[in-house]
Amino acid sequence: MKSRKISDEYSEISRARKIAVMKSSPAVTSGRCGFTLMELVVTVCVMAILFAAGASISSESYRRHAFTTERDKVIQLLFKARADAMGGVNGKAHGLRIAGSRYVIFEGDVFDPSASENINFDKSGYVTVSGVSEIVFESLSGSVESPGEIFFSNGSEIKKVTIGDEGEINW
Repeated sequence: MKSRKISDEYSEISRARKIAVMKSSPAVTSGRCGFTLMELVVTVCVMAILFAAGASISSESYRRHAFTTERDKVIQLLFKARADAMGGVNGKAHGLRIAGSRYVIFEGDVFDPSASENINFDKSGYVTVSGVSEIVFESLSGSVESPGEIFFSNGSEIKKVTIGDEGEINW
């Protein structure tokens, strides 16, 4: 019985303290609760600034990634064309044609747009590709008659890939 009295007294004291705190709180005494208009405006402004900064960083990161990916795609296509030529696939030369909105790996000494052996790859719209538009690797040797350079630009950066006369690909 004695422990119950102590427990009841403690509950009464605790309840009394809660009531006292609630009565002394300005939000409760004035009958208002929530955020002020100024607090909401500041919060919205801070969130807008953070969103704008994040969006610009994200778009720049995407452009840089697209730029690097496009260059790497062309390098891999050049390596494939050279490997097919050096491997003597179908006993023909192999090459890469950069045309319009696509890249084409082809067989033969000259690009034929209607050839069924052509393999097409889409080109990214975020990157400008210029320079040599057709590279042909000779069968078995992998050398090229017309070495050249391919340039990649995203408006703020330019990178190049060089194809040497022995078929070496440097970037």
